[in-house]
Amino acid sequence: MFLLTHELIHLTSGLMLGIIFYLIYKQKSVVVFSVLLSLVIDIDHMFDLLIYSSQNKQPFNLFLLFSDYFHKSGKVYVFLHSYEIVLLFIFIAFLFPKFVKYFFLMSISMFTHIIIDQLTYNPVFLEYFFSYRLINSFSIEAFK
Repeated sequence: MFLLTHELIHLTSGLMLGIIFYLIYKQKSVVVFSVLLSLVIDIDHMFDLLIYSSQNKQPFNLFLLFSDYFHKSGKVYVFLHSYEIVLLFIFIAFLFPKFVKYFFLMSISMFTHIIIDQLTYNPVFLEYFFSYRLINSFSIEAFK
């Protein structure tokens, strides 16, 4: 799927979640927070690009996001695309009741992002567990 279209889907889902949370909490900040979170999770692709660039001794280039760098590198790190992090935010929400809505919103936004990615790219469920990728040395072969 074209990257811009994919990101627009994430933006739309973040906006929809934000509106739902706005209806619950009556705070505009949750809309902004939700939209940002739905997109910021993809910042972990920069880490993958840095590794790819350094391994291939080429300068870091954001346009590589539009390339097939995952397949060329043979690795998929994307640390934030992880069900464990979603569970961690849910756990933290219970530790800090004052901020429960924000941690809950973080977990829901990240979970929604991951589900959209899974439905878009057709990977097996386990591939969005960081531990699964770690056990498989972050190999792209684990995504088949």
